[in-house]
Amino acid sequence: MLRTARVLYRFCRLCGTRFVMCARRVWHVAAVCDRNALKARRVEVSPSFLVNPLRHPHTLMPLLEIQRNNCVTIDLKPYWSSRESAGVWVVNGQVYKVYTRVNGFNNAVHSLSHAEEYALPTAEWKSFPNARVSGLDDGGWKRVYVIRSRFIQGRPFTLQHGIGTFRQALRSLTTERDVNLCERGCLAAISVGLQDPQGFIRPGTANPILFIDVHTSSSSSAVCEDMLSEVGCYRVELEEKRDELDDEGDYW
Repeated sequence: MLRTARVLYRFCRLCGTRFVMCARRVWHVAAVCDRNALKARRVEVSPSFLVNPLRHPHTLMPLLEIQRNNCVTIDLKPYWSSRESAGVWVVNGQVYKVYTRVNGFNNAVHSLSHAEEYALPTAEWKSFPNARVSGLDDGGWKRVYVIRSRFIQGRPFTLQHGIGTFRQALRSLTTERDVNLCERGCLAAISVGLQDPQGFIRPGTANPILFIDVHTSSSSSAVCEDMLSEVGCYRVELEEKRDELDDEGDYW
């Protein structure tokens, strides 16, 4: 449509001022329509496929290059917003947390490394300090810092508003093994000084509790101690149920 308006504009210039004003209006309407169509196409394109920017130089989706010649397409808006980073994107079962400031990135890497030393159960992760992104703003390639981890599913919990979501998710564990591993994870959270604990309960998996968005400090967190107490109370409940069903066999 925009190309048609250009032809009409050139034709009308030969016919007088009145025709020029009309052609300019048509050209403006055509430009708005094309811009709106471009925005719609950006929303409709799926972010779940790999893209090589050399083969697709005119792709409408932003590109995130975590390593040389290793690019993924991402949405214009993040999957999750984040106060400490530019956002969190999910592509092909992988979570990409993108930082624009190196200090925030270094703090996150330090917390994750510290958590590994205390065997805190978290998703597998890898850092990329030399990443770059293109298409999120009007500029070209921009230097960013990325932490990639595996996308986790399960029963989510957070203690930002109390123990309620953790208590509810904890009730999905029905085996002694899962409860023991969950208790071990809470002990590790206390030892590492985990702040603002959040994550997923995943019954029957290798790690029935996994923490995400890890932040650690030198002092222990009271909410992690509350989590450990909640696991102890739930253990007592399961033992009482086991005693009630003792005639039919062990509850575990």
